[in-house]
Amino acid sequence: MQYIFFRATVFYNGEAMKKETIIYGTAILITTNLAVKVMSLVYRGILIRLIGAEGLGLTELMSPLFSFLLVVASLGVPLAISNFISAERDANRVISILKTGTLLLLINSLSVSVVICLLFPFIKDIVFTDGRIIPGFFALIPSIFIISIFSALRGYFQGSHRSSVIGKSQVVEQLLRIVCGTAIVFFFLSKGYSLSMILVGLSLATFLAETGGGLYLLYRYKRDKPPKTGGFQGKIAFRMLQTGTPITLSRIVATLTVTCQAILIPKAMIAGGATLSEAATFFGLFSGVALTVLHLPAVITGALTTPLIPAIVAADSYHDKTLLNRRIAKSLCFTTFTALPILTLLYYYASPICRLLFASPEAGPMLSLLCLGGIFIYLQHPVMAVLQGLNRFRRIFINYCIADFSYIIALFLLGWSGYFSIQWLILLFILNDVMMFLLQYRYMKKVTGCKIRFSQTYLLPLISCVAGLLVMLFFEKQIMQTNIADILSMILSACVFLTVYFFTMLISGAFDKHFISRLLFPKRHR
Repeated sequence: MQYIFFRATVFYNGEAMKKETIIYGTAILITTNLAVKVMSLVYRGILIRLIGAEGLGLTELMSPLFSFLLVVASLGVPLAISNFISAERDANRVISILKTGTLLLLINSLSVSVVICLLFPFIKDIVFTDGRIIPGFFALIPSIFIISIFSALRGYFQGSHRSSVIGKSQVVEQLLRIVCGTAIVFFFLSKGYSLSMILVGLSLATFLAETGGGLYLLYRYKRDKPPKTGGFQGKIAFRMLQTGTPITLSRIVATLTVTCQAILIPKAMIAGGATLSEAATFFGLFSGVALTVLHLPAVITGALTTPLIPAIVAADSYHDKTLLNRRIAKSLCFTTFTALPILTLLYYYASPICRLLFASPEAGPMLSLLCLGGIFIYLQHPVMAVLQGLNRFRRIFINYCIADFSYIIALFLLGWSGYFSIQWLILLFILNDVMMFLLQYRYMKKVTGCKIRFSQTYLLPLISCVAGLLVMLFFEKQIMQTNIADILSMILSACVFLTVYFFTMLISGAFDKHFISRLLFPKRHR
């Protein structure tokens, strides 16, 4: 049994329904994630041109608290659904798991929505520095219920090893977001509505998009014709809550960190003499532009995470240490092999990319600095997937607390000291990612005994990136002799870089030739 070609079968109505192999699920997710990411960039590019960096900054300022409420509403149930279903072979039990999880999400999401509506008048001035955000955030609250309910189906398809369905639902969702959001913003601008009312319109677009994506998942579920037996079971509910509590606590810490960041950064700027508009504009450039572009490699690295978790669960349930460690090693190689070259290109073309995508070249220096530590963001993805698959949620929570609380305290002290600057902010941001990765990676090695080849996993990709960058610089200066801001020049130079990178990796032996053969010619290895 080879890495990422694991296949399993579930039975509905006596008929075998094959689940996707991890390689197929990852390939489809890469494709759909790429489409979603491109559409997201297009959407943000449209918004920043229509409502400016200030308007984009306001949307970024209300997103962290919304994400926090989603985490509380989910209780970690979707991931528990995925883990339970991936280890289950009985169709009736699968349906019981799904129905139990759905009911838990229904009750909790309604409770969270009601509680936040009751508490909102008392906390709005504390969590929002800019009062223009308040109507838009209040309009987001109905989306909490919609997203939470349909997340049960996401857990079902992930646990069933059919991650491609999730990817396709995200495409539907993003298409609706672009169409509805753009149409609403154009309409509101034509009527002369304020920026505060435009945020309300964007919240409405979010609700419509999430509903559309969820209905697609429901359609695919109904098409499976699942058995009508199975129902809510108290024992399963208790196990889900028991499993989901540490997941929820970890995600609460992560979202609280982003929420505190959205509160502390504008406050530090205002304390330094900036206006509300200037603070919102800066946060829009930092979070809405620089961080958005920085997360482009997640199109590929994040696609591996969804099918990897149930694969780790399966390997662990077989008590196959060799298979488990092979999957861990390959997932880390896959991440570094894909993320490092993309980050190198983002570092070099930071300002032109920000100008072309968002008409905001001033965000380029921020992006260049962030790229220096960006690899640690992406290495967290497979490590976290492994620990989640091994049900090590309590330790994940502890590591989150150590890294994120340290970051928030340092950010608070930076603002309080009066020495706040973009350089110090980005340094703290990178150090937080480095600390998080090292804590999770060290614990993963401890529990799995996995031995990673440093030269193949980290050193050779880095050397190949340097070689590709040097050849690309020579190509630009000696052959093309054109300005790098020219988009055609950028594409040609990037192709030269990637070609040199690929062949350097191939010659050095970093690539697994057997894996590449199975990826390109799967029929030969059946």
